[in-house]
Amino acid sequence: MINQNNFLISSEELKRLDKLLSEKFKSNSRTYFQYLIENGSVLVNNKKVKKRFIPKTGDEIEIFFQALPDISLKAENIPLDILYEDEYIIAINKKAN
Repeated sequence: MINQNNFLISSEELKRLDKLLSEKFKSNSRTYFQYLIENGSVLVNNKKVKKRFIPKTGDEIEIFFQALPDISLKAENIPLDILYEDEYIIAINKKAN
């Protein structure tokens, strides 16, 4: 599901677009907004822009919020040659390469 949000830039909001959006919508990270901008889900005056774009007073920002793609990581079983281990440190004999 995609949610949409539109707003106008005021004179106090003249900064990089990705930073502006992450400050305005605190529940999302700057990286998330960089992803949206790079994928054309953020428009300024109905045009695609780059994340480094600095909007001007009166510019209309249109955001199409999207879910991030699922990333699943699998643990890899790697045999370890443990030389020493205690509560604070572990020493492992690592093969070259």
